[in-house]
Amino acid sequence: TNAYSAPPTWQMMAMLNISMTNGKLSIVDISQHNRWKGTVPATYPVLCGSTPPGPPAMVGPTTYDPAKPWSVLNSTAFSRQLGWDTATLDDATIKAAFGPNAGIWIEKLWSTPGLESYLAVGFYGVNINGTTVVDTALNPPAYSGLFGTAGSSTKWKWDYQMDHNTYAVSSAYLTPGKNQYFSARYRIYIGDDQGNDIAPAAATETTWTWQTVFPVKVTIATSPAGQKIIADGVTYTTPMAFSWIPGEKHTIAIASPQEAAGTRYAFASWSDGGAQSHEITVPAAAATITANLTATHYQLTTAVTPAGTGWVSPASGSWYPAKSVVNLKATPNTGYTFVSWTGPVANSASAATTITMDAPKAVTATLVGGTPVLAASITAKAGTIGARTWTISLSNSGTGAATGAGFGLALKQTAGTACTPKIITPLPVTVGDIAAGAMSSGTVTIDFTGCANTAKFTATIPYTANAGAVTGSKVLVNQFR
Repeated sequence: TNAYSAPPTWQMMAMLNISMTNGKLSIVDISQHNRWKGTVPATYPVLCGSTPPGPPAMVGPTTYDPAKPWSVLNSTAFSRQLGWDTATLDDATIKAAFGPNAGIWIEKLWSTPGLESYLAVGFYGVNINGTTVVDTALNPPAYSGLFGTAGSSTKWKWDYQMDHNTYAVSSAYLTPGKNQYFSARYRIYIGDDQGNDIAPAAATETTWTWQTVFPVKVTIATSPAGQKIIADGVTYTTPMAFSWIPGEKHTIAIASPQEAAGTRYAFASWSDGGAQSHEITVPAAAATITANLTATHYQLTTAVTPAGTGWVSPASGSWYPAKSVVNLKATPNTGYTFVSWTGPVANSASAATTITMDAPKAVTATLVGGTPVLAASITAKAGTIGARTWTISLSNSGTGAATGAGFGLALKQTAGTACTPKIITPLPVTVGDIAAGAMSSGTVTIDFTGCANTAKFTATIPYTANAGAVTGSKVLVNQFR
């Protein structure tokens, strides 16, 4: 931890108010015993650590600059929670009642081993000069021992101010995870300048007890992880671990709906059965409380490539209910044609298709520029009569690529003894992409059994490319087998 150059600055005060009635001193406890949030059901003020400038965080140790007087609190659990104050008494009143040398003294009669006391005026404790600045030049100086600590006297002359004493227990006397109690009994009396009791009948006594309360780890999680929760009004990303004191009350909540990584979530339940926003009481042992979320919508991201060559509907970034089916359509600009989709679409070769929104999805339509112009021809014939192979070629004389090109074949006899040729190869035949000025070929196997050499046929060759955007047909007459 940091070696803080500033002293501990703030804790809920436990104040003993000194008053006097009919010459008899009395003590009234006007304290707030609980820890700074006021939520620990503690019987006594709590010994804990404190990091300036805020409220106490957890049981020590907290590290302070060893060159500063408040470094006496290093490796201790401490409390600034006991102070002495008055609403009615002052030096003049005491002197008028008991003589010119009279003052109010506080004497420690006994204390639990390990309990230390320090003069911690300043920083919301008032110095004898009325300021709230830690004054190391005081006599005795700030953070000097009191009530027998560090060789000091067990007696202390009170200054009628609201003085904050700091009480500490070193780690040697602390048992981690165990609540412990440390007490001291004080006698408040009228004494002379040397602390001698000059009015025994006016004296009173009080016992004060502190307790250690060790924090436990409470983890607030979400399922799925990485979502936003709110603890005591502050937003955190899960999982978030807190060091909280058993018995404290905290408010946990989760915003709903919330979005993350293309998924919109709605609150379903807390593992402790609480409402969307509810108060919890910190348990005695470490615990995890989980907010369960349900994915209700997913985001669809759409694009075209190259950019600016067309558009996709719906627009990118739209949200859809989980498991819904969304229609997609790619529309090329003039001079461009659709090629294919990348992404989990129903039909990647069709410009109009669908996508199922069972998760965040991203799709891209690929478009090509220029216009392909296809032509079909029979460029070779070979093989036996029962397995005759025709090579059919598609040539592209246009300015754009033909993608996913393919062809079919139909035969009609026009001369010779009647016969019925059988096309064995499944149709259509795919020949792939054809660049501008290029050609691509495929073969079809035909059974011409029973057809004479003189038989003639008309061959019709339909072709298509660019997911149906480019189509055509070539008719070739007087074809021998």
